[in-house]
Amino acid sequence: AMTRNFMPPSTHQTGAETTAIMQKTDSHNRLIHSRAAKHCRIEPSLSHRWAYSSANQSNQITTTNQFIGQKRACTSIQTGLEIKTSGYNIFLTGQEGTGKNSILKEFLNKWAHKLPAPNDWMYVYNFTNTRCPQTITLPKGQGKEFKSELNKNIKKFFKEASISLQSEEYEIATQNYLIKTNEKRNKQFNAIEKKIFKFGFKLHITEHNIETTPIINNKILDDNEYANLSTKQKSEIEKNRINLEPHILNYARAIRDIDSKEKTYLEEVRKQFVSTVFEKNFSEILKKHITNLGIKKHILALKENLLNNCEMFSEIETDNSNEQKTDTTTHKEDYIKKCFVNLLVDNSSKKHAPVVVA
Repeated sequence: AMTRNFMPPSTHQTGAETTAIMQKTDSHNRLIHSRAAKHCRIEPSLSHRWAYSSANQSNQITTTNQFIGQKRACTSIQTGLEIKTSGYNIFLTGQEGTGKNSILKEFLNKWAHKLPAPNDWMYVYNFTNTRCPQTITLPKGQGKEFKSELNKNIKKFFKEASISLQSEEYEIATQNYLIKTNEKRNKQFNAIEKKIFKFGFKLHITEHNIETTPIINNKILDDNEYANLSTKQKSEIEKNRINLEPHILNYARAIRDIDSKEKTYLEEVRKQFVSTVFEKNFSEILKKHITNLGIKKHILALKENLLNNCEMFSEIETDNSNEQKTDTTTHKEDYIKKCFVNLLVDNSSKKHAPVVVA
């Protein structure tokens, strides 16, 4: 009867009927409360026993971090977490102070414990676009190992590459070619010198120019002697000088061609020696991570860039120029830093997926 009195009036009742029922209910409730108070005063020991029993029951109540009465919300969160495609988000809303964040974190922590730890992330230098570093991912714990292994081999490679370009094998491979190219230069020089002498000139080769000095009666003229010549003699000399220009230009082209071929040959020999050292230090790493496209791309780009800068390995640091020695060393140190791997995210200590709160 007590429960029935607290039920709201049915919708088909009239306003007067509803008021009468409410008044009857209030009167009945006051009667119940009065009787309860009177009963407690008469039997205080009964009230004491009830309070003690209630305390025992409350100690048995456990806390919960579950959503109570939010089956639809739980289903939505579960569905959202199962979506692996990027671009999807879960939006949670509700009144302040209801424990949304705490309960949701607990929900996510339970979910995260079921997932594996994420990959390690690394940054490596982008030799094509220096403003945009390349990223490499590896399963958790392998990033630290890869960084240590690659950086160690880079240092070893730089040391061995410099030794290789100062070895006896390299000297033999280059000196034989240099001897042949010097013979070609001397042959060209002797030919142009004889031709110039027939026109009455002496050939002088400087660092930047090819100069001719007039000869009269097997004597090389200086500036004062040339100035004292007659106008006719000067005219004849300048005429012969003009006729020599095509021959001198041909000689200059021949020397440039020899120099260019020599430079190309030396670069190729350096690349061969440096490439051999590179394969020795990095082939095993590449085989170990052959399925990782990021690592494969980085090692191949690293090799290409190193081979295009082989001259740094053949630079000989001498004690005669401390400034030059310092510049060379600094250049190499800066270049080595570009080749190193930077471990950005290390998840080696993680046992499961983390929950990141921003």
